[in-house]
Order: sequence, then structure tokens, then C-alpha cells
Amino acid sequence: MGGLERLSGELAQGRSAVATLGVTKLDAGIRESAARRLKNIRNDLKNAGDHYPREDVRKAQANWKIET
Repeated sequence: MGGLERLSGELAQGRSAVATLGVTKLDAGIRESAARRLKNIRNDLKNAGDHYPREDVRKAQANWKIET
């Protein structure tokens, strides 16, 4: 399960009892934007030039448990 789905499930289960400033519920627009960005990142990992920080991106994805 990716980070986005995990967070959505936690919010759906009511684990966020107190509203945090700067945090909002995930809606369809946010999900679509995140999906587009992830698609672009995956494309960059595959096709970007030699100076693209692939290893840093992969480490960040692993940290957030995002499948590459």
C-alpha cells in the first residue's frame, strides 16, 4: 500500500481527531495531482539524463513507502 492510500485510510478511520493547521482532507483533486506527479517522477527515473538525482529520489520514495 502506498503512502497516499495509507494516509487516506488513517483519516477515514478517524485517527486525526484534532485539525492541524496547514493540513486538509485528501480529495479527488489532490489525489489526481499526486498521481500525475508520481507518473512524472517515474518517467523521470526511467528517461531523465545523467544528472537526475535518481538515487535521492529512490531513497525518498522508500522512506515514504511509495512504489517505484
